[in-house]
Amino acid sequence: GTMRRNRQVQVSPVAGGELCDPVDKSEAAPCNTFDCDQTCIDAKWAEWTHWTPCSATCGFGFRSRHRSHAVQASSCGQAATGHPSDWEICKGIHLGSAACGDRDGRLSAWNTWSDCSCTCFGIRERQRIIEQYHTGQGRPV
Repeated sequence: GTMRRNRQVQVSPVAGGELCDPVDKSEAAPCNTFDCDQTCIDAKWAEWTHWTPCSATCGFGFRSRHRSHAVQASSCGQAATGHPSDWEICKGIHLGSAACGDRDGRLSAWNTWSDCSCTCFGIRERQRIIEQYHTGQGRPV
């Protein structure tokens, strides 16, 4: 189909007033461009995967689960709501036991520098992650 809109001059110039800028007074644009016989299909999520193991054995860590689309939306369907990933804090299996003891936190080595973001006054970045969280009286990172 086609949608249209029109506008008019609301106040004409008087006593030497200026004319309105010459702009379009009407517009037309396509709408509802999908096939009328097409059934709209809304997207649906598949079931969540099982939770991953906790990232820590001593102390607290994270675990995650993921899901993918079981059904993709058609061109006129609605997107699935929610996120494809879920994260939560978890307790390591040895938390509070003598097996954990005191451990210092540890950072990974730096990764390689990124390319420069532009030819002048650009930015280069690099990252590192926490490889081991501290436990007990260990030194945090």
